[in-house]
Amino acid sequence: MSELETTIRHHIAATAKPAQIAPEGIDLTVDLKQEFGISSMKMILLMTTLCKELGVTLSSFDERDLAGINSAGDLIRAFEKAREGVAS
Repeated sequence: MSELETTIRHHIAATAKPAQIAPEGIDLTVDLKQEFGISSMKMILLMTTLCKELGVTLSSFDERDLAGINSAGDLIRAFEKAREGVAS
């Protein structure tokens, strides 16, 4: 598991309801809102926190990127793409 995936899993677990979910137990394909109760507001807070921790600016994401984030896997791919943009 990459550092990026580990960090994202940790923050999803900290944000999720119920809060007792283990980061490594997160299914990367399930809907974050339905499975973990991550509302739009919580998603904004999650994205902001991840951006700070991972050294990515929120402006690295466009509307399509943000609209396409429904699962943990989507979140990982979005941050991988944003990090590639930073490295370029």
